Amino acid sequence: MAATIKKFTRAEVKKHNDRTNTWIIIENKVCDVTKFLQEHPGGEEPLLEVAGKDGTKEFIDVGHSSEARELMEKYVIGEIVDEEKTTTEKSVSVKTMIKSNVKELKCRLKPIAPCLAVTVVLVGAFVAYRFYRSSNSQL
Repeated sequence: MAATIKKFTRAEVKKHNDRTNTWIIIENKVCDVTKFLQEHPGGEEPLLEVAGKDGTKEFIDVGHSSEARELMEKYVIGEIVDEEKTTTEKSVSVKTMIKSNVKELKCRLKPIAPCLAVTVVLVGAFVAYRFYRSSNSQL
């Protein structure tokens, strides 16, 4: 038997708006991030600024990684009632998610770029040496 998803109104979420009881809405999901305040890499302020509110735009604008999105699922306690759900957030979210994943990939490649360059130079030098040796041995 599947667990039923708890539904909240925006008015209910609005009541949970301080550091002792911090709920936010991200893409129509209600998240209790109270225990995450101290762990948030950007500090607690960004979360407290949207406490009790819809923080989807802010979440998207920051360009959170796929890991951050996965971590967010841990704090989901329900979702917004159907009558109060917003629909435009999903399409914006997909575009932003792709953009943030590309940004994340670029960041991960930056540290290894010098190693790749050195490897290419060394392989090129080896190939040139082998070519030089083989052409000289034929003379």
